[in-house]
Amino acid sequence: MRRFTDERDWTRFHDPKSLLLALVGEVGEVAELFQWLDADAAAEVARRDPLATRVAEELADVLLYLVRLADVCGVDLAAAARNKLTAAGDRYVAGDVRGVAPRRDRASATTSERGSAAALDAHRLSGDVKDRREVDQARTNLQE
Repeated sequence: MRRFTDERDWTRFHDPKSLLLALVGEVGEVAELFQWLDADAAAEVARRDPLATRVAEELADVLLYLVRLADVCGVDLAAAARNKLTAAGDRYVAGDVRGVAPRRDRASATTSERGSAAALDAHRLSGDVKDRREVDQARTNLQE
């Protein structure tokens, strides 16, 4: 990517903000391809042309902008990804979270705290908790 950019004298256009906005735009193009697909059939439909070709092209754009952004920011993307995956493995122990969608507020919680968080979620969804202060207070009450 660096050589490709240098050969075209585009380095001056590749500041982190501009690359990030380009990356977000490309992610939006991928999202557009899936926007109105049935969720259950999306993966199968995306494996067949003509959508498969479009998905591949747009994902390549996302990857290229991501790699260039990491390069400009001095990030070793492979090392950062390995570190992130290791940390996620420590935070989301397979035996504790198998089949359960991860939630940031439950990541470091014990099993009993995760149960309390689930109770809080049910409490909030029932309409009993209206704003953030009430959520925080309810969480504190559940943990005591």
